[in-house]
Amino acid sequence: VAEARAAAVTVEAERGAAETEAAETEAAAKAVAVTVAEARAAADAGDKFVVVQVDDVDGKALQTLAQKVVKESGLAVFALSVVDGDKIACLASVPKGDADALPANSWLQTVLAEVNGRGGGRPAQAQGSGTDVAGLPKALEVARAMATEALGGR
Repeated sequence: VAEARAAAVTVEAERGAAETEAAETEAAAKAVAVTVAEARAAADAGDKFVVVQVDDVDGKALQTLAQKVVKESGLAVFALSVVDGDKIACLASVPKGDADALPANSWLQTVLAEVNGRGGGRPAQAQGSGTDVAGLPKALEVARAMATEALGGR
C-alpha cells in the first residue's frame, strides 16, 4: 500500500511538472509570435531594431525568439525577460550586416551593467542574465539608446 501511494504521488508530481512545462512552452510560443509580429511592423515602419520585454521566458526560448525576429524581419533584437520574479534573462541578436556597427556582445555587456548582470557571446548573438530587477527600466532605455546611436532610426 505504501508503495502504491508513493507511486501515485510520483505520477501526480510528474503530471504537475508536465503541465507546468506545457504552460511555459505555450507562453514562450505566444511571446515569440507577438514579438515577431511587432518586429515585422517595426521593419515596415523603417526601424532598424526592436527592444522587447517578454516576462517568464527563459534563455533558451529567448534564443528562439531572437532567431525568428532576425530571420523574419531582418532587425536587430534585444530581449529581456524577468524569470521567477528575481532574475533577468537577456539576449541580443544582430543581423550579420549590422554586427560591425552594433556587436551583440558589446550591446549585451552595456545593458547588463544596468541589472548587475554577466554574459557574453559573439558579435552576431550574445546572452546573459542579471539580478537587479529594479534596473530593468534603465536597461531597456540603454538598449534602445545604444541601438539608435549605432544603427539610427527608432
